[in-house]
Amino acid sequence: MAEAVKNEKSNDDRVVGTFVRDETSDQYVIHNDIVPVQENVIPMTKKKVFVPFWSDKPKVVLLELKKFLESEGFGNFQSSTSRLSTPTLFHNDNNVLKLHNPKSVWTWVNDFLESKGVSDDVLNLWTEFSEDRLKKTVLNRLDVWSNLEFENTKSLTFFNDTSDTSFVVFDNGVVKITESDRLLFD
Repeated sequence: MAEAVKNEKSNDDRVVGTFVRDETSDQYVIHNDIVPVQENVIPMTKKKVFVPFWSDKPKVVLLELKKFLESEGFGNFQSSTSRLSTPTLFHNDNNVLKLHNPKSVWTWVNDFLESKGVSDDVLNLWTEFSEDRLKKTVLNRLDVWSNLEFENTKSLTFFNDTSDTSFVVFDNGVVKITESDRLLFD
């Protein structure tokens, strides 16, 4: 167990316990003499860490840019077994697939960089990185996904209606409807 974070007090100012971070499990535990430790575990939410995809020169590092885009949900979708078919570029934004092209991905990255307050040198570097170069060196090499389990693709699950089941998409989740049940997937 690691450092104590703070003492929590109840309404009558008695100390109820101490929050302690367990570095081995990335959880906080309330330590006191009353409640067993197993019932006091509070899972930590891991914050996504932004890893720069450029070097100090500055120069775009292609492999790092590919990893960054994949970690943000970008990929290629394959809908046919034909090896001549062109995969469709998409962005998985909270389980909503949004279709993209090289220009829209370039704009998405530019907006992301601006929102992170990167230096003008990095913004200039990105401005000089053309959409064509982005497509040829990174976007065409993103992971390929399929809902039909094609060879050399990652699995992507879709909610497809059948004669017995229907799926309705809402902002906060998907409802699965059958004759006997309604279930919300969030």
